[in-house]
Amino acid sequence: MGFFSQTGAYSTATGDYELAEAGAYICRLKEVVTEDRPGYDDSTILQPQYKFVFETTQTAATDGRPFRFTRFTGVKYGNDSANLTKLLDQMLGKRLTEDEFRQLDLRHLMAREYRLVVDEHTTQAGKPVNKIVSVKALARMNEVTARQTVAEARPQAAERQASPAPRGGTADDEAEDLSDLSDPFAE
Repeated sequence: MGFFSQTGAYSTATGDYELAEAGAYICRLKEVVTEDRPGYDDSTILQPQYKFVFETTQTAATDGRPFRFTRFTGVKYGNDSANLTKLLDQMLGKRLTEDEFRQLDLRHLMAREYRLVVDEHTTQAGKPVNKIVSVKALARMNEVTARQTVAEARPQAAERQASPAPRGGTADDEAEDLSDLSDPFAE
C-alpha cells in the first residue's frame, strides 16, 4: 500500500462552483469541517478554523448542481466580535449559554433550512466568490404543522374523552404524542 493511499484521497471534483447572483437563497447546512488556515494577526501561523458549507435547496446552477456558499469562522464562541458567535447567533436566533453551546448538536443545525443573503466579492487573488452577508433560520414546516396539530388535537382529545371509545381500543390509544416536537433552542 502506497503512502498516498494511507494519507490522502483521490478526487476528480474540480471544486469550482458557479458564482451565484447577489441575493437571498434558501439553503441547508451541508457540512462543517475544521481546517488550518492563516491566522488573522499573523498569516504565517496556521490556526484551526471552522468551514461552514451551505447548499441551496430551491435554486440550482446552470449545470444542475446546487449553489454552494462557504463561511469560515474561528473555533471560539461567546465573544461578541467572534465570527463563530455571530454566525451561530444568526443561525439559532439567540445567544447560547455556555451549557447550550457545549450541548449543541451539529445534526440540529443541519436539519434546518436557512435564508442566506449573499453578495459577490473578489478575493485578494482576484477570484470572484460569493460572500455570505447574513443567515437566518426558517421555521421548519413540521414544527409549524406540529404546533397546529397540537392546538387542533387538544379539542379533539376532549371530544373523544367525552364520547364512547371506538371498537378495538380507547380514545387514548388514538391520540398522538406530539410533546417532543419542539425546537430545543426556541425561546
